Amino acid sequence: MASNKEKKAKEPKQPKRASAEKYEIIEIHRTQINNAPYNPRQISDKAKNLLRKNLATVGLLSPIVWNRRTGNIVSGHQRIDAMDKIERTHDYMLRVSAVDLDEKTEKEQNVFMNNPEAQGVFNESLTDLLKDVDLNIEAMGFSEADVFNLLGENLNEGQIEQMAEMSNRLQESVKAFEAAASSSNARNETEFYLVVVFRNNKSRADFCNRHGFEDFRYLDGRELDQSLSRSKLPEANGGEI
Repeated sequence: MASNKEKKAKEPKQPKRASAEKYEIIEIHRTQINNAPYNPRQISDKAKNLLRKNLATVGLLSPIVWNRRTGNIVSGHQRIDAMDKIERTHDYMLRVSAVDLDEKTEKEQNVFMNNPEAQGVFNESLTDLLKDVDLNIEAMGFSEADVFNLLGENLNEGQIEQMAEMSNRLQESVKAFEAAASSSNARNETEFYLVVVFRNNKSRADFCNRHGFEDFRYLDGRELDQSLSRSKLPEANGGEI
């Protein structure tokens, strides 16, 4: 029978943990997570909608980077904002990548993790991926217009049909907008009426006589306004009309 010493000698040696790993996955309450007040990163409403839709569909695939010392987010402001909208509350638990950084390093890493100069660019392999009909371009964060700009003449038949449909929808939207604008202008040019009701024919006749209007006719609004304004002005002898 092999001794314990011999068994240990046969066991493979476990590799050591990577020395560059400086984080710990822990679970904390959402209220412990603060937006860094200096965060210089912002994204468009379109990008926010894409991010929220992706999180709702696929889920959060990487943790928020959170600094123990300050409670600030180092990376993940937009993702946590999208999570809040999905959860509709701040009362939830979340696993984060906890780091221990001084404020200077935190600010430097906040910028670094969002700096496009420190990130990669797409190569020609993206063209093949976008032309793959089994892949969803929206799930990649692209719109149909984005694909058209990226691929140009290299669109496949299905994508050409999608572009044509999008073009038709755009033209219909333009026509609808023009029709609405035309209708609005027509309404603005329409004559609007104020109906004045008298108790009887005599009252109407007296009103017309008093202000010098011809009875049984339509009055221009400005003419009526001017006449009523004049009736409030004192006459030269100090009396009133």
